[in-house]
Amino acid sequence: MLVLLDGKEIGSIESQQNYIVDLKKHISKASTQGRVLQTVTINGLSIDNWEEVLANTPFGNIKEVNLITIPINQALAETITSALEYLPQLEETLENTATLIQQGQEKEVGPVINRVIDGLEWYVQLLANIQTLLEPSKTDRLNSMNTQLGKLVTAWENQDFSLVADLLRYELVPELSSGRRWLGEEVLPQTTCLH
Repeated sequence: MLVLLDGKEIGSIESQQNYIVDLKKHISKASTQGRVLQTVTINGLSIDNWEEVLANTPFGNIKEVNLITIPINQALAETITSALEYLPQLEETLENTATLIQQGQEKEVGPVINRVIDGLEWYVQLLANIQTLLEPSKTDRLNSMNTQLGKLVTAWENQDFSLVADLLRYELVPELSSGRRWLGEEVLPQTTCLH
């Protein structure tokens, strides 16, 4: 199997044993050069779940794997731009969820709460990445979100729906709104400074 990095041949893997681990080593090497994995193509086809595809494809059928990377600053800028588009939707969902709970419609909230928690966890992961890349000493925003998320999960598990509604409306919505301004005004401009 021929291995390419951004279209340039960087080696080959001749043995099926540990070949996914070998590919991950190439990806790690790229990250030390200020780049992150964007896409993997296998035999010329772009694959999202590349590890699963490789694991389920006979080794002999894989002729070429191209690891396509982008600069870290570009990846972070794209992610922040996505967050700036997504966070208002998440804020609205939190508000609507709080309203449903306050109206006594907790059963309507059940299917939505997992998506809410997933969205909040995605935001927490974004904050963690930003902290790692840009502001290692600033942990306030990340710590606050982790604390609020923990309270939300505990309140939901304890079926304290009044507290869930209050956390959504009075803690998390303002935090997301503040975070959105911070991302757009302070963090996004910093992404151009990364190398």
